Amino acid sequence: MHVPLDTFDFLKALRLMFEWPHMIFSENLGRDTVAVNRSIRWSTFSGWNPCEPIPSPSASTNEEQFECTKYILAESYYQDEATKVLVLTETINGECHICMPQISGAVFLKQERDWILDFKQLNFLSIGSWGQAPPAEIIQIGKNRFGILFRHHFASTGISGEEIVIVTEIDELFKTVLITESTLSNVEEGWSYESEVVVSEEVGRDWYDIQIITMGVRKTQAGTRESFEETKWFTWDEMSYQIRTSN
Repeated sequence: MHVPLDTFDFLKALRLMFEWPHMIFSENLGRDTVAVNRSIRWSTFSGWNPCEPIPSPSASTNEEQFECTKYILAESYYQDEATKVLVLTETINGECHICMPQISGAVFLKQERDWILDFKQLNFLSIGSWGQAPPAEIIQIGKNRFGILFRHHFASTGISGEEIVIVTEIDELFKTVLITESTLSNVEEGWSYESEVVVSEEVGRDWYDIQIITMGVRKTQAGTRESFEETKWFTWDEMSYQIRTSN
């Protein structure tokens, strides 16, 4: 169940998450609201300003940029008979190929006329590249449980691909519960495959099973190419999802 976020105060949410003395905030611009930490800089600034509309420093500051924080997700959902909003932010402090932003999260509860902070966890995950986090979405992974799905892109020596990363909240902490390769491609050798995530919703189960359905062309040990399709099942096992060896 989703509710409109017309009454959600994005500026107040950032202030509640990042209560630091050196933080400055933009005006309330919805999901475009940003914050900048004036006590932390990064060098080799190319002119990219990820936290507009707060102006970037001028050349008089040696072309350095300040660490900044912006929204990557704000989505409402219904859990434990309450309307909630999950907020995810990325804190950016570099723009190199291997620079991964820090992901922070918080859950807000809807009251009659306001939203209150239920809990928050700062810097629980580093993911992304070139200073930017991959897209995130909420998926239901249990009877009363929701997960955050990231598709993390990577590239190395002619090969590019994606990992599926699923994070969920357990006892007011965000935990990574599944990481698996989903996409791989080598354009020069002429093969690639990709995957689909399917959640197997079973009525009454606390944690649903997750299928990763992969199809495409892969390279064999003999160096040839072959078409294939395979399904991997992941089942909840105490604190994370583990691959299931048999159906």
